[in-house]
Amino acid sequence: MTAKPTYSKKVIEIANYMFAYPEQNREAVLAYYGAKWRKGRRTIERYYQQAKEYNISRIQRQEKSKDELLVAEAKEAVKKDIATRDEALTAVTRIMRGVARKVGDEIIVPSDNDIIKAATWFADINGWKAPAKSDINITRPILKIEVTDNDTVNTLENIKTKLQ
Repeated sequence: MTAKPTYSKKVIEIANYMFAYPEQNREAVLAYYGAKWRKGRRTIERYYQQAKEYNISRIQRQEKSKDELLVAEAKEAVKKDIATRDEALTAVTRIMRGVARKVGDEIIVPSDNDIIKAATWFADINGWKAPAKSDINITRPILKIEVTDNDTVNTLENIKTKLQ
């Protein structure tokens, strides 16, 4: 990033004069400030060149601030045109309840289809939608247990008969 040049008071005074009186030519400005400050022609010319640069940067800053202001105004206009969440929910609620509204000279009453669509949208927004059903099949291998102890075999058979 380049450093901003610093301008002396004399350069700024010439720049302001040039900005205020754009019809003045270069020679008139050099003659006026040469006599006023009693400086040499080369010094006044150097001030004049710096004053031109200063005026160019001044105009660029003004244009940039105008652009920023226009963008901010455009953003505000868009924000005003966008319906808020509460406004949308209020409108959908009115449709769900079947409230008639007047548009121009017509009175519009929501149909059953409109009410169903509004209710569906309202449910989606509020998270009332039921999760999708899915079938889950879990297959487990059956374990084969071999029991060699007679007491344990008798106990297992007793449990099986009680469960049946």
